[in-house]
Amino acid sequence: MPSLAGGGLGAMPGADGGSKIPARRERRKPGEPDDEYMRWDELANAWDDSGRSDNMLLGGKTIKEAELWYARSRNRDPKPTTLHREFIEASKNLKRKKAIRIAGFVGAGLGTIALGGLVAKLLIGSGPGEPDKDDDDDDKKKTTIREDEPEVYAVANKAAADAIATAETDPRTAALIAAAALHIVAGTPVVAGSDPDRALRTSLGQTRGRALVDELNAGSGKAVTAVALSPTGDKAIATTGKDAKVWDLAKGSTKPLNLRGHQGPIELAEVSPDGRWLVTTAEDRTIRLWDLRADDPGTDSRILRAHSGKVDALDFSTDGRWMISSSSEDGRPRIWDLHAADPTTPTASLSGHEGTITDVAIAGDGSAAYTCSDDMSVKIWALDNGRVGKRITLNGHEAPVLAVDVSNDGHWLISTSQDMTARMWNLSSAAPWRNPIVLLGHKGPVNKVAITPDSKLAVTASSDNTLRIWELGAKDPSASGVTFKGGHTQGINDLRVDASSSWAVTAGKDAKVIAWNLAKRALVVESVEFPGHTRDAKALGLSADGRWLISGSSDGNAYVWDYRGGQDSSNGNYFAARSHTGPINDIDVSRDGKRFLSVGGDNRAVLWEFEPSGRPYPHDVLVGHEKAINAAALAPGGRYAATAGQGQDVMVWDIVKDKPSETVKKLEGHEGEIMDLAFTSDGARLFSCATDKSVRAWTAEAGWAGTELIGHNSEVVRLAVSPDDRYLISADITGQVMTWNLEKPLGKFEKGYQPHEGEIWALEFSGDGKWMLSGSADRNARLWTYGANGLAQKTVILRGHDDTINSASFSNDGKWVATGSRDGTVRLWDLASEHPEEKPRIYEMSNSNGVEWVHFGPDSERLYTGNGDGTVHIWYPTPSVEGRDDHQVLEGHEKKVSALAMPIDGSFLLTGSYDGTARVWPMSAPEMVRLGCYAAGRSPSEQEWQTWLPSQPYNAICG
Repeated sequence: MPSLAGGGLGAMPGADGGSKIPARRERRKPGEPDDEYMRWDELANAWDDSGRSDNMLLGGKTIKEAELWYARSRNRDPKPTTLHREFIEASKNLKRKKAIRIAGFVGAGLGTIALGGLVAKLLIGSGPGEPDKDDDDDDKKKTTIREDEPEVYAVANKAAADAIATAETDPRTAALIAAAALHIVAGTPVVAGSDPDRALRTSLGQTRGRALVDELNAGSGKAVTAVALSPTGDKAIATTGKDAKVWDLAKGSTKPLNLRGHQGPIELAEVSPDGRWLVTTAEDRTIRLWDLRADDPGTDSRILRAHSGKVDALDFSTDGRWMISSSSEDGRPRIWDLHAADPTTPTASLSGHEGTITDVAIAGDGSAAYTCSDDMSVKIWALDNGRVGKRITLNGHEAPVLAVDVSNDGHWLISTSQDMTARMWNLSSAAPWRNPIVLLGHKGPVNKVAITPDSKLAVTASSDNTLRIWELGAKDPSASGVTFKGGHTQGINDLRVDASSSWAVTAGKDAKVIAWNLAKRALVVESVEFPGHTRDAKALGLSADGRWLISGSSDGNAYVWDYRGGQDSSNGNYFAARSHTGPINDIDVSRDGKRFLSVGGDNRAVLWEFEPSGRPYPHDVLVGHEKAINAAALAPGGRYAATAGQGQDVMVWDIVKDKPSETVKKLEGHEGEIMDLAFTSDGARLFSCATDKSVRAWTAEAGWAGTELIGHNSEVVRLAVSPDDRYLISADITGQVMTWNLEKPLGKFEKGYQPHEGEIWALEFSGDGKWMLSGSADRNARLWTYGANGLAQKTVILRGHDDTINSASFSNDGKWVATGSRDGTVRLWDLASEHPEEKPRIYEMSNSNGVEWVHFGPDSERLYTGNGDGTVHIWYPTPSVEGRDDHQVLEGHEKKVSALAMPIDGSFLLTGSYDGTARVWPMSAPEMVRLGCYAAGRSPSEQEWQTWLPSQPYNAICG
């Protein structure tokens, strides 16, 4: 943004007294910036033009002056800009970091942290959690505690406000501040919806990826030279100097294990495809294998000493057995058998190039090795059980060859060169050296190449800062090139392709990490940037399942991203469950919250469990459906899962067995699409309904033998079982309701009703069994009383919605029933009123594309809604503290929220979406604090704690 003021700057930013103010104008027109606006605008733009250097930030009293100006000017014209806010917040953050650093140094010198903190405060004033002395009077006038909040909220609410103020510029620190604030109020009865609760949720919503931290950052203040991920993404590795560090992401631990042994700086880090070995190479000319299966890989390592120079290239066979290594200094690549009892001796040494070897590759089945050199040649080495056979030389490049890669199908070898070309060599040919396909288009040396796992595309990266994508199966691959540019402004350091073959990821000297959409290459250059690094992004790693991305930088930071290609990486508000390739149609969660089941339009049913960190992982994919699955149900006893859909069969899975798909029961009988499933509370009976106008009952004791329940004349779409297991209720598309007495022989309905004039999409019992609600496309809901004789015929009609009512939920305290509608509103009906149909409370979400689901949490304090636009809303129908906002919005899904569930303890909310993902949103205070720790990657230091929460006892909440 261009500066609005002329003239030069006075004192350097950061010096007390500010800078020179431009000469006053004779007259200021309405809307024209005044002198003070011009002052701060000049300083902010100078900071931005410098690349946002810390040296250009404000310091001392100047920060307070800027804050006062910003607060006064928010309602003036022109208003302060986002750049102004970021400039001020960055200055405040730098001040706080200096305080922590000085406190640590002084404290160490004097032998006490407390004295260190005191000296830091005397030197530069207090941080965001404790106001400067000259602001004490103003702060005493501010209300930081509400009437019904315990006294501890005076400190917690102030920290929460600081977290909100910090969230946009430093969301990880903000999450840590808010997590600390939430921790100290977690035991109070009014924590739900409190300021710390909201501050943590807000901060997490702006946090992307997980920071790997050891002391200051992943590199403890030093550059991160290499990063790697285990195939399943449960372990993350970053190297700095001579050490490699391993974080156990599955356990959620914040402190890494240190792997020490190299005598020189580490160059490379890779994990073998079978997940056993972490392989590191260093300037000490050794390769080290660290066993990732060990509790502490540092106690089980192997040293490979065959090279006489530092190793700067590695590649593996698909099964992880064979590894090729190369040193540009000794010119003799080695082949290693990593499955051997003693993998420290190479099986072969390759020699023959006349120049420095620049890259190596190995065939997926280990049958060949490939090398390239600055002698302008590529060589193919036949391998037989790791031994070298015939050698073929490929000539044609007119400058040093820089990189090689081989397709998984063994058909193509691609080499890249300083001659600005790439060449495709046909390995299926009897003479692969003849007639290579020359790929032209780059305007600089081509220094990286990666072939997609499906062997259909090749991606090349050049010093011209562009990527080109080539179709290997095209009639003329050389004419298929598509250029991706406009992302990097400096050289590309690393290039990877994800497991789906749909995305390429690059890391550059410009500090950028970017994902590029290969699937849309013919339509648009679609890219997504992963923010966070401030200097040279040196290295990348992708998990074998394509879910996780790790990046490392010379700025000392490493981040693990929940990678999902074209969308932003997951924000810190939730854990994402990714396995489906189509929309999720239904989910169910076990009562204890230890597992959940998702089903979708991709014919997949996935049973999920949780790592200790809270991340979900797919424990089993339940194989058997051949068409889209509509419904999922977990039996309360925890043994069985049921799924059904367009395939007309109900599948019952014994999920306590190791391989549920091998013992699945296929329940046949329906002749139409199955719409809903319901278990009794003891899991002994299962009910299904379908578009064939039937309801069926299946009994576990009888080997899941079925009984048809006859009565409906139209498609049956909804089921509900009474809490006492005495009645089954079914509803169809004509608005008809049937009741079935489960204590009598099944076959025919007991009673039939016609309460609605359209499809019934909501059918819900209250937890205490006193009520049932039906909601319909006729825009009305009916409230039924339930007793010894089942449903009472007389109902209360709840009118007011303008569109289909498709979901309902009763609060456990018996006060409310909520109805959600496609009109974008939720209505709360007062069950304690003599006339609950009158004066409902209305929650409007006009841009929601309709409410799809509503659900009360077990504490009855929070009502959750899932909407057609992908948002999840939290409402507080009966706030325990006056003055709190009654609404929060959770963002993450990109399409309709199609399912919603919660375990009985309310510790997390589970949502499923048409975007193909499920999301786990922690809700209890301990779970949210843990999520904050996970995002920040560390605990607050003692000095930070005292700065943010003065007078509160220190607690390493993330330890």
